[in-house]
Amino acid sequence: MKRILKAEPRLLMKSTLLLLLAGCLFAPWLTTAAEPAKPNVVYLLADDLGWSDISAHPGGSIPTPQLDRLFKQGVELRNFMGWCVCSPTRAMLLTGRHPFRVGTGPEVGGELAKAETTIAEGFKANGYRTGVFGKWHNGDDPETPEYRKAFDEAWQAMPNKKLKGGLGVNEHGFDEAWVYYGGGADYFTRRTVQGRGPVSWWHNREFRPQDAGYTEDFITQRAIEFIRASKGKPFFCYVPFHIVHTPLQAKEADLKGVDPKVTAEAK
Repeated sequence: MKRILKAEPRLLMKSTLLLLLAGCLFAPWLTTAAEPAKPNVVYLLADDLGWSDISAHPGGSIPTPQLDRLFKQGVELRNFMGWCVCSPTRAMLLTGRHPFRVGTGPEVGGELAKAETTIAEGFKANGYRTGVFGKWHNGDDPETPEYRKAFDEAWQAMPNKKLKGGLGVNEHGFDEAWVYYGGGADYFTRRTVQGRGPVSWWHNREFRPQDAGYTEDFITQRAIEFIRASKGKPFFCYVPFHIVHTPLQAKEADLKGVDPKVTAEAK
């Protein structure tokens, strides 16, 4: 069962929080003794999180003890230039370039060109294993027979809606990927466009509409599996979480400890 939360205005601030955890944070055996130690990097991105939506920041009224702990153990980037919407922000992170130069601004969407060099490609060139887990939103779903069928079924009432077909996230330097491609997908079904479009959920280039569960649980579990499987080799793990982006949907178990004043249901 899912419930949709009624958003307070500050929760909808188009502000993206970036957390960078660098260093051998997980265990000394994640690098080999024969090579110079290279730091493992986990980059967490929270989509559309308001500045004071976490208790580590001034004015933060929502208890976020785990995030606060990550801030103390990692590095918080407070002096940076972001964008007011998600796709351009991601493109800036991935390429280090202005989004207008890579075709992803000023609004959401846009396909990141293969010719652009990404941070993942940079890590990979230096011997890193690379992975991405979460919301890509820098290109469209790849055109595979399975996805085309799902697309046509979802939009059969709109026959003029055409499938563009994207490069796929692995073309940008990622060895392992569990992602969805659009924006604002349902947290339980991963259907795009306010739940009306096709499911967008992929393992590399394998379309996986059959996976049932909550998107953030999938993202977290797959990222942990990637980290554990990277024993003996340095890794770059990019985790662009969907949460707290709309639709605001939470599991019943996660709502039990929340103040009832902020859990009003909206149909």
